[in-house]
Amino acid sequence: AGELLNKQAWDGTLDITAGEGNKQAIGGLLVLPTNQSRQFDLQYDLQPGVVQIKPNEVVYVLHIQKQPGLVDLPVTLQVTPPLNFILSGSPTAWKNAPDGRSWTWSGTLIQPLDFSLSFTKK
Repeated sequence: AGELLNKQAWDGTLDITAGEGNKQAIGGLLVLPTNQSRQFDLQYDLQPGVVQIKPNEVVYVLHIQKQPGLVDLPVTLQVTPPLNFILSGSPTAWKNAPDGRSWTWSGTLIQPLDFSLSFTKK
């Protein structure tokens, strides 16, 4: 609270709003002292209708971008397919997570990236 102009502490609730171009924006607050870094995890369950569901395939498209002003942003994404589905084609940048069920991508975000993942029935 002492760092904010209104002197009221943030309650930790994320703001989820409509963004530009039919995107969804997720925002929060983090006060970070100069020359320090901090890692945080954001776990988000998709809203119904976000994935394209076909008879034997599920397709998920994700567009991710960093906040303007940041030079780069280290990012790790973990995607867990629906039960009885597996990742199709095993894209080379994605690694099977230790749990054997989910898939992980790690990299440094310099510019916006688009991911398209297809999952097929086992």
